[in-house]
This record gives sequence, C-alpha cells and structure tokens, in this order.
Amino acid sequence: MDNCDRWVVTSCDAKFWPWLATFVGSLRDVAGFTGRIAIIDYGLSGQQHEILDRLEIVRLQALNCRIQVLDRYLTVASHFDPSMPALVAHFDADIWFNRPINALFSNHELLSGRLGATIDVFSCDYYYSCTSSARHAEVDQLLEDVKIAFGEPLQAGMIIAAPYMWIRFVAILEALIEEGYAKNSWGADALGLNMFARDRPESFSLLPITYNAPPLWKFQREGLNLFATEPGGMRKSHQEGLRVPIAAIHRTSGARCYEDYDIALSDLHPQVAERWARNFGITELP
Repeated sequence: MDNCDRWVVTSCDAKFWPWLATFVGSLRDVAGFTGRIAIIDYGLSGQQHEILDRLEIVRLQALNCRIQVLDRYLTVASHFDPSMPALVAHFDADIWFNRPINALFSNHELLSGRLGATIDVFSCDYYYSCTSSARHAEVDQLLEDVKIAFGEPLQAGMIIAAPYMWIRFVAILEALIEEGYAKNSWGADALGLNMFARDRPESFSLLPITYNAPPLWKFQREGLNLFATEPGGMRKSHQEGLRVPIAAIHRTSGARCYEDYDIALSDLHPQVAERWARNFGITELP
C-alpha cells in the first residue's frame, strides 16, 4: 500500500477528557507521531470541541447504535472509505505513548491487508459475562484455541487495519449480537476480536505487546525507557530471549488499582504532562 495515510483514533467523552490529554500529548511529544489523529465524540463539550479544533484533531461523530466498546469500532468502519489507502489504529484512551509507533504503519502484513492486535496478560471474565451460559462451552473452546495459537487471548485495547478490513471485522461484531451469541455489553468487542483471529488466521497478524501493554506485564524502567519483565511478555510476544520495549502503556481500569505496577506519563515525562494539561485546560493529568 503505497502512500498510505496513517491514522490514530481513540474514543472519549467529557469525563475522560484528562485521559485524552495524556493520550494526545504523549502521542505527539513523546512518540513523535506526525500522522492524523481523530477522536470519536461520545459527549464532549463545546469548549472541548474548540480545543480539539485548535490542535487540528479530527472529530468523528459516534454512531451511538451499540454500547461504546462496540460502537467505537462500528464508527471507525463507517467513517473511512474502504478504498482509501490507509492504516487506521484505534487505541483505548487510557493509553499513553513512551516511544515511536512508526513501525506499526510500515508493518508488511498490515499493509498487505491483515488486521493486527496484541495479546492480553491473562484471560478476563468478561468473555462469560457478555455471553449466555448456553454459550460458555463454545467460549471455553474459543479461548483454548486462541491460547494455543497466540499464548493468551487477544486484547482489544489496540486494533489496527486498513479501512476495508475494519468493515470485515465489524461485520463479525454485528453478527455476534444479531445472532444472539453475545450481548450488547462489555467484552463483546474482545470476544469478536478473538473469534476473528481464530477463524480468519490468514487475515490476522499478532503484534508484540510493545503496542498495547497493561502495567501488569511488570515494567522495568531504564532511564526513560520501559521494558516488560513478566516472562510471558517475552515468550507470548514471540520474542523469545528478548526484552520487549514498551511503546504504549495501557492503564486499564484493573491495573490502576495496583500502585506498584501503574505508571503515568508524569512519572517519566513531567514537562510533557504539564504542557498538555495546559493545552487541554486542566490542572493535571491522571
């Protein structure tokens, strides 16, 4: 895919605004990302719109036809022309960036039409809460198949694909809901991602946790760099014997409860955090 446009997209409402400041500030000033940034709007205020416009960040109107964790991906698929030569990466807004992510947008498999994602630290219970008990045996088999293939279930906090592949992915999400396999609830996005990877391996690319790493991978700090030290972070990322450099720190709701593991932008880059707090009109970043 020559002359490929690079897009980073996230989703945000008014309450999550401070996290968005961390996301955008680290993406620009730490990762040095020079592509386009878009925000799916789930209730931002007029003043927040003005700030995004001033920062030349694109605002996308949410479809609001499903729960947000599903709707965001349906929105991505609806806003980008499938014939458009682009890679569109959606990251959760509770992620911040500590090194460049340019390699994502030059990945040969992604440019050839595959959808990419990373593994999670472990299997979460939402696979069962988003499905009926009648489906749990099927969910067990899905998770077992994915663990055999990739080491752990996949983490839906970062997904990247060309626009036409986003359309194929969201078709699976919609089918899960419409056929009654999954509820319109938290976890259905991850369920659909894992099903996509298992059933369409020719269209999926496993990416290293470099691009989506919850702090429970146990980071080691060296200067301003972070590396995963949890053994699974090396083995399961198909980088045997290598420490995994962390570019995207995913401060999931569960990880924020563990002060020993959690790490914020201000811990490594206080001046960046202060600058972007000012840019977003807030006193400090989370």
